[in-house]
Amino acid sequence: VYVGDGYFFSPYERSTAETLLRLAGQYVEGSLFDFQWGDFLPSCEAGDLRVSFQVQDPKELSILAKVVEKTRDGRPVLGGDKVILHHGIHDPDAMIAVEAADSRRIAVLGRIVAACWAAAFAVIVGALLGLDVRATPLLFGLATAATLVAFLDIVWSFAARDLHLLATVAALALAGLVARLAPPTNAKPGLRAAYCQVARFANLPPDWRVEDGYRFTTKHNPDDEWDPNPNVAKRAK
Repeated sequence: VYVGDGYFFSPYERSTAETLLRLAGQYVEGSLFDFQWGDFLPSCEAGDLRVSFQVQDPKELSILAKVVEKTRDGRPVLGGDKVILHHGIHDPDAMIAVEAADSRRIAVLGRIVAACWAAAFAVIVGALLGLDVRATPLLFGLATAATLVAFLDIVWSFAARDLHLLATVAALALAGLVARLAPPTNAKPGLRAAYCQVARFANLPPDWRVEDGYRFTTKHNPDDEWDPNPNVAKRAK
């Protein structure tokens, strides 16, 4: 509802149950029959919407689009898959350059975010397979690159509906290199190890991320204990 001065007012419409609960709450607190002058005047309450906006059409507008048809009086009808609108007067080359710069900026930002995700996901997959991909910085970089290339290959496949063979081969080659160079972890591989890795990222309490077991265990040998008197002969067994 337009209320003037550029403001639109939309009152919140309560259901029957909400109205009854509201009246019951007012009765309990003793404000049900406590009327004031403001109660008889329309006002904005909790849940209501009141917005104001102004429309200002630009005096000059540059449009870069495809002419799909023409009207009877010869005026072009613009359309197509891509329509570029810029405020002011600009030539087509400048408009395309601005759009390309914006697309490049979004692509770079998306790849940075994807790289951060790939680094964490590579560690989780490594824990699942029982591989320590963080043994060296080079190995960690290779694991992150393999995960990132595989992720981008999947995204490109769904977006362009075409499997990029080069990206697929690169992801498989990097993954194979990481699997060959990565040393095994002490923790037992599996879903439990992957969950514990996610729990470490989330900084959960230690008792929430107890490993199933360890691959390498050492037996206690009394002969390996430190002897404070090496010159004294050991007691005969």
